[in-house]
Amino acid sequence: MSGYQDKQSLQYKALNSEKAAVLILTFIIMTTLSAMTVAFLYFTSIRLRSSIAGVEYSQALWLAEAGLQRYMYLLKNDADYRDNYPDLSDDLGKGSYLVRVDENHKTYVLTSTGAVNVVNRTITQSVVVTKGVNTTVTPNKDWNEIILLAPES
Repeated sequence: MSGYQDKQSLQYKALNSEKAAVLILTFIIMTTLSAMTVAFLYFTSIRLRSSIAGVEYSQALWLAEAGLQRYMYLLKNDADYRDNYPDLSDDLGKGSYLVRVDENHKTYVLTSTGAVNVVNRTITQSVVVTKGVNTTVTPNKDWNEIILLAPES
């Protein structure tokens, strides 16, 4: 019987050895898959944050542009803005804008900053307000015209 027991003992050891190898291989595969899943989730979260920041960056730019356009409208149509050039700010949607003005010999330098959460965008435009004649709406009525100046080099 000892030969039979030795044979069984060897088979048992071989079977245990195979089970151990399968267990180790399974562990390695599961660890690799888990690491790949964590990496995928990490890169997905980075892309999501990046895309949100991109949207806020664009929104801040358009808010700054809205402030600039509003101030140019007020310069054209409101003498108080041409004479005193107060700061202008407003909240729109998820953000806000602030326009500051410097005047130098009737050339107005408008600096508009749009803000959404922690993202700020600033744009600058130089303009001159001149008198013109509006012949399309009310013939021979004076009106103010905005002339945009090219950015300085």
